[in-house]
Amino acid sequence: PIMPFDGMACTQEAKLCPDGKTYVGRTGPNCEFGLCPSAPRLSLDRLKNAKYFVPSMNNREITLMNGRWEESNSDSVYKTLVGFNEKILAFGDIDGDSVDDAALILNWTGGGSGHFSDLIVAKNNQGEPSYLTGRYLGDRIIIHSLAINSGVISVDLTTQGPGEPLCCPTLRQTRKYQLVGGQLTEINFDTSTWKTY
Repeated sequence: PIMPFDGMACTQEAKLCPDGKTYVGRTGPNCEFGLCPSAPRLSLDRLKNAKYFVPSMNNREITLMNGRWEESNSDSVYKTLVGFNEKILAFGDIDGDSVDDAALILNWTGGGSGHFSDLIVAKNNQGEPSYLTGRYLGDRIIIHSLAINSGVISVDLTTQGPGEPLCCPTLRQTRKYQLVGGQLTEINFDTSTWKTY
């Protein structure tokens, strides 16, 4: 044992840091693990040019270029367009490794009336975004904001209420998601007052 403080012994344990190569031991008066080197923050530019899988497109793999991906449909004049909404973005530790990951929204349309929204989690792999998982949120919904707190992602949105047409959502909700077994699991949602937009 190591006894750095007044004869108190810290156990000789080591914790592997998120970078996969650095180990830290227990130290200080409370024998807590030392600090790991901090990982670079995920940049907006890297997130806008990363590879993702889109749940509502049957987990189709896409690679964004400056926040956009498109594909012409061979049997029609329509294109499939996917866009990254850089105004609705949140950073925080989602997978419990003490490194800030990112939650973001991908919106897409195939040329018809549908406009689909997916919640995406990008793991911070030493400053490089790495797709972790995603969750389909809805068609023609309005997403107001994202937040991450203690590993929980909160999505503030307006969706269709009972009997409402897809065109005209008025039901404000806060949905909360947590990473469970590598998947985003909804842990609850709160419905506030009905509001028309």
